[in-house]
Amino acid sequence: MKIKYPQVITKIIDIMKRAIFFFAILLTSCGTKNLKEVNDLRYIDVAGGVGKSRTFNLSEIADSIEYIPLETTSESLIGKIFTNLIYLENNVLYIILQEESLKIFNKKGEYINTLRKKGRGPGEYEFLANIDIDYNSGNIYIKGHRKIIEYKNNSEYIRTIYFPENKEIDCSRLSSDFKSIGNHFLINYYIIKKNSIHSAIVIDSNSRLKKIIEYPLEEQMFIKKLSRITDINRPKIIKYKNNIRIINGVNKYVLNIAEDLSIDTAYIFNFGKYDVKTKSITNLLPDAPYLWQRLGAFESDNYLFLMMHVGPILKKPTILLDAHGKEFNYNHACSFFNKKTGEFSFIDQPMPYKLGFKDDFEGGPPVWPLYISADNYMISIMTAFNFISFTQENSVSDKLKAMAGKLKETDNHILVKVKLKSL
Repeated sequence: MKIKYPQVITKIIDIMKRAIFFFAILLTSCGTKNLKEVNDLRYIDVAGGVGKSRTFNLSEIADSIEYIPLETTSESLIGKIFTNLIYLENNVLYIILQEESLKIFNKKGEYINTLRKKGRGPGEYEFLANIDIDYNSGNIYIKGHRKIIEYKNNSEYIRTIYFPENKEIDCSRLSSDFKSIGNHFLINYYIIKKNSIHSAIVIDSNSRLKKIIEYPLEEQMFIKKLSRITDINRPKIIKYKNNIRIINGVNKYVLNIAEDLSIDTAYIFNFGKYDVKTKSITNLLPDAPYLWQRLGAFESDNYLFLMMHVGPILKKPTILLDAHGKEFNYNHACSFFNKKTGEFSFIDQPMPYKLGFKDDFEGGPPVWPLYISADNYMISIMTAFNFISFTQENSVSDKLKAMAGKLKETDNHILVKVKLKSL
């Protein structure tokens, strides 16, 4: 039997039904928003990784590892590598030497050529502090004071791309750090001032200024309140295939610049209570208890590898040895972000005084990237002396023992080539 309510009660019930309906919609929308935030794979929860670090095996992120002795001849001998700058594209290895020349090897470690054209004449570079490789052509780009010079990997000069004459460009402040992107080049600024607005410029291969990248307003205000400007504040750039990521100082937003020069947000750091922007700080000291992306960063299809400033925050600090063999607390920590799962992790040292992932394939030294190629190879390098010493002092595979037995301590370096897991 259908119950009949008085008209007033009926209206009240109707209003309550509507309220419940709208409340249900509100809950659904809020739940959807929270779910979207949780599943936003751009979100890097750095603060959430504090206290959860562990040792990671290389097999967790890679399919294989290869150790390649580089050919040793009077022409191919490497000597001192300039700030560990090595590159690999299309199975060709490029190594910048302290003497400002470039050694080039093939995928087997066989010597190809030396690019040595330092000078001020036509087709010469003034200095060699960084390069970029076009992974399609294999051509080499070297930045000069007001130009970028292009060579083939056989040292043949191709062309010079001059920076445009534009009052908005302060060439004296542009760094040696740059990346090519299609027919464009992004160059970041190195010297930061209190009134700094621009963090990078983009020019095309016809020497035209195409875009000026500005610091976010939040970063501009932060720089102005600092008592001392350091290289911590300068922008850092990462190349991922035909995209460039730019991190402006300690800002939480990582911008993406695509080949068509459109700009979007690639990643968002969550520094939580360790965010330096939440404090009224005026000086960024090396042991400051805050989080920010500090040193080299590299990206593959599945992962983003980051060296984060951590100060004294982590329970297991990174301990290294200085030039005199004395221990010191390294105020940074290796970390990586899984682009597929959205997980961020700090990496504990797998053995004393070493950084990176434990080599559970061959038992070799821990690996941390010095470069990641467009086809998802992580590479590192070590001297023959260090390789031989490691195999003698640690339990390694028979393969590595046999390799070390054929080497002399004065032989050329060993390339470490890791095939990362991909899409």
